[in-house]
Amino acid sequence: MRLAILGFALAALALSPAHAAWKEYEYKDLEVAKEFPSEPKVEKGVYKTPLAVEAPQTVYTAVDGGITYSFTIVDFKDRPEAGANLVGEAASNLIKGKDFTYSVDDFPLYDKGTASVYGTILTIKKPDGEKTNVSLFFNKSRLYIVKAVVAPNAPNKFSPGVARFLETIRFHMAGYGFDYATGHDYPIGDDRPGNRDNRVIPGYVPPPAPLPTISKK
Repeated sequence: MRLAILGFALAALALSPAHAAWKEYEYKDLEVAKEFPSEPKVEKGVYKTPLAVEAPQTVYTAVDGGITYSFTIVDFKDRPEAGANLVGEAASNLIKGKDFTYSVDDFPLYDKGTASVYGTILTIKKPDGEKTNVSLFFNKSRLYIVKAVVAPNAPNKFSPGVARFLETIRFHMAGYGFDYATGHDYPIGDDRPGNRDNRVIPGYVPPPAPLPTISKK
């Protein structure tokens, strides 16, 4: 699952002479898990936009090497039908600014089949050199905003932690297993064949002998 990008980021992180102690934090009440370079601070507040009007939000934030990592979850339990527009509005608000430039980089996929969660990844650059990488998702009546803001003079401005932060989000709280035949992860407890990832991983070679399925979170 997202092996190529995440694998590169983790490999680069391992080779770095000094790096943060990344850890996954589970937020079961919000039905999501997220990795941070250190224990994030939590702040509850109100998300206000013209379309959202007002909605309760929870923001988790950690700072490492001049990079601010934030994870915002906004609850729209009374407006599940508005998801696509709320994601669009969030993206529009992020890229608005004098002389801002931006690119749409990817549409990441988490889980499979009827459990699929698709997102949008943007890179936004300001004239002063600040760069923001952000992933946007709407799932189970919640808007998720995964954002890494890199200051112009950040000591870790080229850190692979930015890619790691964007990639490491988990919506399936039961965890994942690993299919040695295909090299892909799959949601534990969801054995429907249509929900497996059967895409070919370039260069992947299955182990010579059957290995036990392992689970991970």
